[in-house]
Amino acid sequence: MTTSPLIASMFRLVHSFKACLSAELEAEGLSIAPTHMKVLKIISAMDECTAQRIAQSIHRDKAQVNRVVQELVAKEMVERKQNPTDKRSQLLHLSEKGNVALTSMNAIEHRVLCRMTHGINVESQQTFITLAEKLRSNLQ
Repeated sequence: MTTSPLIASMFRLVHSFKACLSAELEAEGLSIAPTHMKVLKIISAMDECTAQRIAQSIHRDKAQVNRVVQELVAKEMVERKQNPTDKRSQLLHLSEKGNVALTSMNAIEHRVLCRMTHGINVESQQTFITLAEKLRSNLQ
């Protein structure tokens, strides 16, 4: 059975992007998984952020999100505080170390994006975004 060229191309792109991003992060001394990066970004952007809200926004199991959050707490990138409106949950926010890491990660992500899109005009990039979003929406 042969793999569709579209599927093969998507896998190669995702693999290359992740490998390049991981290498850049490691070169900067930031040994952090893409899921951890995503969670840091969500915590930074979301008001009254809880593990449950993260799980809902990324369509992941709450237990998996809790494991990631616990690892980020252990790395002193995320801090927890009691939720004043719901004593059963904790609000999450970035620590100073987390904010510094996120700033570095955003710069690295931008460098990787510039490298990836080098020589590709804005119109072609927009066409790619439109097509990728259409493919994604077809699967939902």
